[in-house]
Amino acid sequence: MCLDDQPASHYRVIVAPTGRVRIEDTKRDVALCR
Repeated sequence: MCLDDQPASHYRVIVAPTGRVRIEDTKRDVALCR
């Protein structure tokens, strides 16, 4: 699950199915949120 992008930030929090939480650069991992 990916949170909506915030206007002031190009980072988003990615919550993995295993319950792990990571902060990834949306420019690099945007494909994971589609």
